Amino acid sequence: MPNEPAEFVFKPPIGRRHVLRVSPEVVEYDGTSVVLADVQHMACYLSSMSMRSMGVKIGSVGTSYQAQYWLADGRTELTVKLSAAGAVRSQRARLEAAFAALDGTVQEVVVPRLVGSAAAAVHAGGTVTIGGRNVLYPSQRGPVATTVAKRVNPDTVAVGPQGVALHSGDKVMGQWAWGDITGAGLANGEVWLATGGGNQKLLPLTALDAHILPELISTVRAG
Repeated sequence: MPNEPAEFVFKPPIGRRHVLRVSPEVVEYDGTSVVLADVQHMACYLSSMSMRSMGVKIGSVGTSYQAQYWLADGRTELTVKLSAAGAVRSQRARLEAAFAALDGTVQEVVVPRLVGSAAAAVHAGGTVTIGGRNVLYPSQRGPVATTVAKRVNPDTVAVGPQGVALHSGDKVMGQWAWGDITGAGLANGEVWLATGGGNQKLLPLTALDAHILPELISTVRAG
C-alpha cells in the first residue's frame, strides 16, 4: 500500500483520458472518490481476454488485459475500469502497477474491517449473506470479441454458526458444517471452498463482497 498518494494516468489511442489516484484514505477515479474508511461493499477482478478472428487465436497482440474495482461507501458507488493492450508493454506495466496499488490499499484498509465486522456477527450467532448480485461485468470490445458478458445474478453464500451454505435463489445447492471445511481461497477469478469431500466453487469475484469470503471463513474457523 502506498504511504503517499499515487497517481496513474491512462491515455488510450481512442477515447477519453482516465486518472486513478490512490491513497490510504481515498480512492479517486476520473473525479469521483470514495473514503476507504467508509467503504461498505466491494468487488474486483483482473483478467485477460484472448481475441479470435475467424476462430483463430490472434495471440498476445490481440489480448486485452482488464482490471476492474467496485467500491461503495454508502453515498457513492465507484467503478474503476482499466485496460491495456497485450502488445504494448508500457500499458501492461502501468495497468499492473495501478491494480497493485489499488488492490494492496484495499486489502490493507478495507478488507480486514469488513471481515472483522462479518466474523463478529457470525460469532454472535448471526448469519452473514454474501453475493446475490454481480456489480462488475467484463468489458468486451471490438468486432473479433467472441464472448458477451451475461448479466445474471450470482448465487449467494450464507456464513453462519453452523457452517457455510450455497444458495441459488430459494434452492440450497450445498451445505457444509464447520467440521467438514478445511479452508477457502481464490483461483481463476472465483472463490473456492475446500472440504473433506473436495473443492466447491462458491462465487465469482465480480459478486458483491465475494472477495472477503476466504478470509471470513478462515477467521470464523479459527474462532
